[in-house]
Amino acid sequence: MTQLFRHFIKDGNLRTSYQWIFFALGIFLLLLPAMMELGETMKFLSISLGAVIDGIGGYAAKASIFKIKPFDSTYKKARESYEKEKDNY
Repeated sequence: MTQLFRHFIKDGNLRTSYQWIFFALGIFLLLLPAMMELGETMKFLSISLGAVIDGIGGYAAKASIFKIKPFDSTYKKARESYEKEKDNY
C-alpha cells in the first residue's frame, strides 16, 4: 500500500500531474449531468463525487502553492513528542 502512495504523493503532496487529473475529472463529473440524460440518482452521485474529487485536486494544488504538506505523516512524530513531554510532567 505504501508503494501506491509513493507513486501518487511526492514530498507530502499529490504530484502535479495527479492534481490536474483530479481537477479535470472532478469538473467532468460535475458537468456530466448537463451533457447527458441521467436519472436523478445518477445526477446526484455524479455531482457529489465530482465535487469531492475536484476538492481534493484543488486542495492539493493550493497546498503546493503555499508549500504545505497535507498528505505527510510528520504529525505522528509530533504526537509522539507531545506524549513524551506529557510523561515528563
